[in-house]
Amino acid sequence: MAQIFLLLMVLVAALVLLINAWRTEKRLFAVTALVVAVTAGVMTSVLTLQLLSPADELEPEQITITLHEARPSENGVRFSGHIQNHSDRRINALSLRAQALICIAEECKVEREDTVELLIHIPAKAGYPFSVVSRLMDLQGRTDLQWQLEAVRITTY
Repeated sequence: MAQIFLLLMVLVAALVLLINAWRTEKRLFAVTALVVAVTAGVMTSVLTLQLLSPADELEPEQITITLHEARPSENGVRFSGHIQNHSDRRINALSLRAQALICIAEECKVEREDTVELLIHIPAKAGYPFSVVSRLMDLQGRTDLQWQLEAVRITTY
């Protein structure tokens, strides 16, 4: 987003420069217009290549998710806890799999499952608390459930 804002600021400054060059001299305008057109083309193509390139991903083993609380409500289940990044790269988003499990005699069966997107910035070798709501509905008042939250996809920058 900051890159697009910077590109727009440069284009507005170039437009002001072009208007002043038109008023001063036509040859100066032609040279200025050529430089502005080439610069705008290069900046736009670099920005487009950055936006189209796939995001770097991290292996789920590179982080630790500690679940402190899972609170069911009528709108879903609010999970809160802590994420520890053990890698050398910064994390900017995670896809998490939230599961409601029914465990009987060390055997667990998945009752419900949902994928939750979490936009969070975690520096390298650091941790950060999180709170996210999943769309696991109609589980309010259930005491027989255990909760599991695991990373499916981790995007870095």
